[in-house]
Amino acid sequence: MYQCYRKRAWFLIAFIIGGWFECIGYIGRIQSSQDKEASGPFIMQTLLLLLGPALFAASIYIILGRLIYLTEGEQYSPIRRTWLTKIFVAGDAISFLMQGEGGGIMASSDGDEDKNKLFFFGFFVVTARIFQYRGRAHLKRISQDFD
Repeated sequence: MYQCYRKRAWFLIAFIIGGWFECIGYIGRIQSSQDKEASGPFIMQTLLLLLGPALFAASIYIILGRLIYLTEGEQYSPIRRTWLTKIFVAGDAISFLMQGEGGGIMASSDGDEDKNKLFFFGFFVVTARIFQYRGRAHLKRISQDFD
């Protein structure tokens, strides 16, 4: 958090909030294991441990967009930098809403929500790999300019 403030790296705020959600969620998990009748800690751990990784993923999407911008490599990406974060965060939001569909987050499911989440994250991995593959020579030239 200090480095985020010191370096003005505001794009990392989602990552920091996700980390706090994870910590607080595990505190809720500890409380939930000690008092099995209390619903507050159970809801807290369920919600926060589900939201934390979505914020981590959003941070990864933002960082790829910044890498594309900073390396001037938009022509090597299959998706425009301005759309990259929007598409993948929307995909995460859709996955999250599908998980909550049908009576709550912890309701039994047939696994379709996990398939949807894997589809969007898999699509992101493919996008990042295409950018890396196409822009490899360009990125080498940039690194040589800094030597």
